[in-house]
Amino acid sequence: MNQQSGQSVIGLGAQFVSCESSTRDWHLQSRKPQSDKEAQSLAEAFNSLIYTQCREQLEGSLELLRCGKFGSDAARQCTTVKKVGIQIERALKTLTCTSIHLSGIESGGAESPEWFVRFLFRALLSADSKCSEPTAKSIIKAVGSYKSHPMAWLAAEASLLELGITDRQAVENLGDSIHAAATLRLEILQMSLSGEKEILKQRTSANFLQRLASSIFDI
Repeated sequence: MNQQSGQSVIGLGAQFVSCESSTRDWHLQSRKPQSDKEAQSLAEAFNSLIYTQCREQLEGSLELLRCGKFGSDAARQCTTVKKVGIQIERALKTLTCTSIHLSGIESGGAESPEWFVRFLFRALLSADSKCSEPTAKSIIKAVGSYKSHPMAWLAAEASLLELGITDRQAVENLGDSIHAAATLRLEILQMSLSGEKEILKQRTSANFLQRLASSIFDI
């Protein structure tokens, strides 16, 4: 895999790697939060909804692994996979932070307005507040300078490794799932920036219950 030049969303100047797809037909500027308080609240909601998406994708890949989709040797990894809640949260944090970064690339990349870069930065910091390790900065440093598809594979590899899973087909399946979710990420971003309080409240409340379930995540 070849690295793509560019800086990550973390750090001075907070730039994205070059956008690999055309800017979507919606206008970021019209979604700009009106205050720092509102920006923080919406960024936390965005983080929470992206987390939910990543959890569903991880669960889907693990179900395929358990059912023998990738072969009997791969399926046997489920018998020894780590089930401790913190390891699951670390795996999900890697996928969440990578997906937030991908959202930035898909929504304008280096042409994104400064307020949107700060919004994504807040979303990444929100991930740090929920799970301290690995840090959002270390995740983006590890994967953020790659093109989107290799980036998704690297994130999948790191997250599954947290659970003791090394099967290559499982890695590629999860990575492909993350990469292919661009439309869903855009919908989540639009929902978050819309500020529709009742919808966000319902979605983030459901997400909170899922977080509680992490300690008994059945894999």
